[in-house]
Order: sequence, then C-alpha cells, then structure tokens
Amino acid sequence: MNTIGSFERGIVGIKRGLNSANTQAAEIASADALIHPPEKDLAQPLVYMITARSQVEASAKVVKTTDAMLGALLDIKA
Repeated sequence: MNTIGSFERGIVGIKRGLNSANTQAAEIASADALIHPPEKDLAQPLVYMITARSQVEASAKVVKTTDAMLGALLDIKA
C-alpha cells in the first residue's frame, strides 16, 4: 500500500468513526432519559460510541504515521 492510500484510508476511517459516534449520540439523545425513564436500552449505543472513538483514534494514528513516513521520505530526497 502506498503512503497516499494509507493517508486516504486514515481519513475515511476518521470520517466513519465520527459519523457513527454522531448517529449513536443522536439515538441516545432521542431516548429523552432526563424527562422519563428510557423505553429502550441505551447500553448498545454507548458501546457503539466507544467503538467509534477507538476507530477514530486508530485512524488518526494511521494518518500520523503516514505523515511521519512522508516526512522521512522527503528528508531522504532532500
């Protein structure tokens, strides 16, 4: 895999993780737990939010590593 492909995959992973976290946050917010007891289990959306956070963190590491690799390649070429 080339470095540009790695960078793109990292960015896509971040976007997917953020979209998933937003979806789960909306589901939790729609439960309206503060006004009355929720009728649905909120554990599953919370687990998905944690998973989404892990996806964003891992994808950010891919982007950071790719950036470091590109920097090293530019230093070698210079």
